[in-house]
Amino acid sequence: MLENRKKLNMKIKYFYCFLIILIFFSHSAYPYSNTKDIIAEADRLISNKKYESAYKLLENYDWENKIPEVFLKKVDIALNYFIFSMNHLLFSFKDLKDNEDLETLRGGNKNFNPVYKLNIVEILSNLIKKEPNNWKYKRVLGYFYFDYFNKFERPKGNSGDATFLSDAKKLLLEAYNHNEYNSKSLRVLGYFDYLDLKFESAIKYFLKSYNLDKEDIYTLYFLSASYFKSNKDDLAIKYATIGLNLKNNRDDLKSELANLLSIIYQGRRDDENAKKYSELSNKLKQ
Repeated sequence: MLENRKKLNMKIKYFYCFLIILIFFSHSAYPYSNTKDIIAEADRLISNKKYESAYKLLENYDWENKIPEVFLKKVDIALNYFIFSMNHLLFSFKDLKDNEDLETLRGGNKNFNPVYKLNIVEILSNLIKKEPNNWKYKRVLGYFYFDYFNKFERPKGNSGDATFLSDAKKLLLEAYNHNEYNSKSLRVLGYFDYLDLKFESAIKYFLKSYNLDKEDIYTLYFLSASYFKSNKDDLAIKYATIGLNLKNNRDDLKSELANLLSIIYQGRRDDENAKKYSELSNKLKQ
């Protein structure tokens, strides 16, 4: 009887030792205790341009996309920091070095591994069915539709284009009217009004977008152009100049901003500045 009790005590002792070791190693291998911590670490990696590491971290944490907050952070990385995208369904990422730039790398070698599959439309559509009043889901899906339309070429006259754009506008407006927006969704809403020649309304969206993200050269370009179309040249000059002075490699958009400034100064018969910005525009195109 005494011998059996000793054996049982030894088994219990070994079991607890094993459990302690297991807990120690699981926490050492994966130090994040909750979703908030994992997203904070992903944001830290993104701020250091470690895009592949950030995505891989989230993928390992929730590869089935069962946690909406983690899934939305994956979408953010996929749409904004991909190095390669096939129809916004398959994505590759890269941890950038200090001298590397996403836009430049996207136009180069296409052999990036690994490739991650993320069916954004399917997952978001299912989430919206479960939570039809979740405006964040609708804002993200609306931006996806616009971004897909904007980035991927389709045959001219594609009947799906109108649906993509109308769905994008509808979802983004729904979200905005329920106080759900970010700098990018505001910029897209401004862009829709710009296309419809509603420049005053466009300016309101662009200004709100600019106040949330002062480094977005797309917003600055369309804000400057909207002021120009509204005969507010001083404000067009102000924001075009800010865009030109941004530290990024979007020389194509900077060339357009310089060209806009040249046109404005031509209208003012300021030949010196007109020539200056015309030459700058041509230089940036090279």
